Amino acid sequence: MLREEGMRMRHLKYEWEKFFSFRYFRFLCAVFLLFNLWNLSEQIRMEFPASSVRQLYTDFQEQPEESKGQWLEEQKAKKNAHYTGNQYMEEELFKKLSREWIQTEKYDEYLKEHLSQKRYTHSKNVSDASVMLAKKFGYPDVEKARFAGLVHDICKEEPEDVQYTLMMQSSMDVCLEERKAFKVWHGIAGAELLRTKFGVMDMDVLSAVRYHTIARAGMSDLEKIVYLADMISVERDYPDVETMRKKALESLDEGMGYALKYSLMKLVRRDALIPHHTVEAYNEILNKLHRQEG
Repeated sequence: MLREEGMRMRHLKYEWEKFFSFRYFRFLCAVFLLFNLWNLSEQIRMEFPASSVRQLYTDFQEQPEESKGQWLEEQKAKKNAHYTGNQYMEEELFKKLSREWIQTEKYDEYLKEHLSQKRYTHSKNVSDASVMLAKKFGYPDVEKARFAGLVHDICKEEPEDVQYTLMMQSSMDVCLEERKAFKVWHGIAGAELLRTKFGVMDMDVLSAVRYHTIARAGMSDLEKIVYLADMISVERDYPDVETMRKKALESLDEGMGYALKYSLMKLVRRDALIPHHTVEAYNEILNKLHRQEG
């Protein structure tokens, strides 16, 4: 019995070695390996041209809301690489847009269920303002700006205990002044909700939501866009809002400088605590604007 088993094992070993000695086997393995390395390198280095992304997203947004899905399918079916000049890149770009559109629709439904009509309208307006600023200042991912603007107030009308729990779970830096100011909790809580409930892992989006009320030093362009969009959305009617809109359209930095000055003065008049993030953001942007002035 053991002898027969040993013979079978030796025979199996012989057949296996014979298979590997097949003269084309190593060649096929090499071809397969090279193909996979090429495919991986293409995916790693593929960057969509900013002009192509902007044009596609502009054309997409010009479609009636009820026809956007059909328009996407029709464009994908053409396979003419109209936007990028590269068929593989074109397909990946359309896949990206499709995913983002489906994602935005999903969050839109969630916001309708969890926000008042007034807050939902504000969120849509901030989303639109984010798109406008993204296009104005050449931000390459217009749909990311749209999405971040849409969800910036996702926790705004959650109960205080829910906001507090989410805030305290956050791995982001939450200072003492913020913990004492309920009005800013929703930004921190919103970022945590997006991360834990919806699986959003894009730190630029999470930071844009988290800091849209207080700002911080070292803000990305997306963070500035959402912060300013929240200040200038079409329904805003606070004193000096027209000046705020004018400054925001001059440059992101000019807008942030004016917005932070306005916010700080309002906090001082209210005798409110000021988070260190806001002070650091103001000092940084003021120094930057002074350097630009020479």
